[in-house]
Amino acid sequence: MDIDDIKEIISESISETFEAFLFAEVLDQDLSDEEMQKEISDSSFLAVKQTFEYEKRGYINCYIPDSLMEEAVDTLLMNEDQSKKEDLKIDCVLEFVNSIVGSIIGKIAGDDRVFNLGLPELLKDKKIECSNSLFFYKINDEHMLIEIFFD
Repeated sequence: MDIDDIKEIISESISETFEAFLFAEVLDQDLSDEEMQKEISDSSFLAVKQTFEYEKRGYINCYIPDSLMEEAVDTLLMNEDQSKKEDLKIDCVLEFVNSIVGSIIGKIAGDDRVFNLGLPELLKDKKIECSNSLFFYKINDEHMLIEIFFD
């Protein structure tokens, strides 16, 4: 499996999750390093790490725009009790990432393979660095980033 195959799998997995929950269109973004750095510095992200294991081990970092998760929470709360909004936003981003990572690893590992996922973990003050393992996707005029690492 090459990098283009993995990028396609990531795109499909993000699309399935965001289209199901937010009816949001997801587009691949091929950005230069300069454009990537600008997007990273101009946006506020919730960073989540989740480990995986099948015949390979590794982890995925997801960087989801804070504003996108606020939109998801507003959709869930439907103008009800806003006092729980911040806690619900964290729960929501962890659940989104779990769904995305489960889909990605399920597709990479193959239908007949068993795989394990660790619990998604919120990363505080995570610095994002441009690399060839960082993929950008556009969702409702926001950029989501995903990094995948194999041990």
